[in-house]
Amino acid sequence: LIFISCADSEKEKSLLDKKIFLLDKKILISSYETTLTWLVNNAIHSNNGYIIIDDPASHYEISLITDIIPEGIYTNIPNDVLLHTVERFRGVKYVLVSNNLIYISDTTDFSESQEVLIGDLVQGMDKWFLTSVETDTITFNYGWLYVNAWLAESLIDMYSVTSHEHYLYLAREYLNATTEYISEGGKWLRYTAVDSTPKYIAMSQAIFMHVLHKFVNIEEDVNLSSILDMLSRTFQHGTEGVYNHWSNSRIGGMIRDDVIGSVITDYGTLQDELNLLYSRISSFNGKIPYIMDENNPNYPDFRATYQTYDTFLLAMMSKYALEDIQFNEYFQMCFNESKKVNYGPYFTNNTLAVLYMLEAYGNRNDEFMISQYNSSVISSTPTSTRDAVAKLRAISALMKYNELIE
Repeated sequence: LIFISCADSEKEKSLLDKKIFLLDKKILISSYETTLTWLVNNAIHSNNGYIIIDDPASHYEISLITDIIPEGIYTNIPNDVLLHTVERFRGVKYVLVSNNLIYISDTTDFSESQEVLIGDLVQGMDKWFLTSVETDTITFNYGWLYVNAWLAESLIDMYSVTSHEHYLYLAREYLNATTEYISEGGKWLRYTAVDSTPKYIAMSQAIFMHVLHKFVNIEEDVNLSSILDMLSRTFQHGTEGVYNHWSNSRIGGMIRDDVIGSVITDYGTLQDELNLLYSRISSFNGKIPYIMDENNPNYPDFRATYQTYDTFLLAMMSKYALEDIQFNEYFQMCFNESKKVNYGPYFTNNTLAVLYMLEAYGNRNDEFMISQYNSSVISSTPTSTRDAVAKLRAISALMKYNELIE
């Protein structure tokens, strides 16, 4: 017989009460629905449903010339044109402006110009969209892959724990919208305001692959499966010299291996890379360097916000790796640093890190997840598109954690 003392009994009752409080799915679902409604109603969407980011770092304005269009400069001008601009942005060369659209041409002859409506992708600008035409400016906004992919992933996770079909429907809609912007050659190219030209980033393609993989493993979809297969076959590992890109790319390689049915990932090389990282983590008392190359003059370039992301990614890698990558031995050390930054998207990263450690190793951290649940971030009104997506991801992670510990 096993005898339990009164003190032990009270402790178990306290933990049970906490677990019940954490598992209040109605509150979590209500918070999720409120935030999702805000996002659908307030986020800028392209004309095909792709989310366009609304923050200052992801938009570009061109001031308009308010004079009458000078004669002799342009030919075959559309009848409704009112203004023009001489400023250039990305691949855009010549721009004529009407009331609610613009015309873009590679030459001063507008006979074969491109008509761009508000909400349209601007050809030649790779994921930049026209978002407004005002009396003195036209504005372009960038469509970030990560926001669209992570939103779809959150919706997939919510469907997996609630079986509510509208979550799966919305996830499919956002993924289908995203597939329209895959570049020629079957790769995902990034062309943000800091990129001089569109370029392949393994991290970006890996994130998209991961979400597609999660969807097709829940719901059969011929189109999305074929897209995932194509991205898997064009995937190439890359790091850009920083650990968060390296981790994402390594996870992308694991997804690729599963999709094509052949293990290309060299786990011996991977473990060597991990052992080097673990030795650095130990010597830096849990801090993860941002830069990989110790010969880089900026190494290690610790970034507290990226600490949350790198820790989450290593936990996620632990789940997808075919072999134990032994991160369990270093997680708490890293997580102690991560918890120092626990707001917005970093709150989400920390929540996901705990979830993935539960999925990979069976490690529970109920106390931390209860504190995340109790945080005001769950019930507060979003302040931006990014903020809304971060909240949705945090809530769906808590829902999945609930499901796994029941």
